[in-house]
Amino acid sequence: MKITRSKAWLLVVLWLGCTAALQSVHGVESRPTADVYLFWKVGCPHCIREKDFLHRLKLEQPALRIHELEISGNPRSLEAFRAVIEQARIANPGVPLTVIGEQVIEGYNDDQSTGAEIQSRVAACLGAPCPD
Repeated sequence: MKITRSKAWLLVVLWLGCTAALQSVHGVESRPTADVYLFWKVGCPHCIREKDFLHRLKLEQPALRIHELEISGNPRSLEAFRAVIEQARIANPGVPLTVIGEQVIEGYNDDQSTGAEIQSRVAACLGAPCPD
């Protein structure tokens, strides 16, 4: 069965309507979230520091969703990493690499510099929807 543009649009509208109806029935209200994608590698000390920072930030910001993508042992994560570095035009990629909305953050120095940058971007995404 070929799906035309109008049929696809109708399916999207129906899906959104059903989702909204289910949320109202179950008393779930839509809350802003912030998705953080962390590409990391086993043995990377900067990655460990960023992971620790993100987990502490999650305690302060429960709406934060952290997606940890280990690239040395997971081909799908490596493929996603390559897609990000290609799209962001990063010449010499490394880890950790963090994606929040449309912003890509390379490396992790410490909580006061890179951590503050991440925290600021997360706050912005919780205030107004960021692309995922």
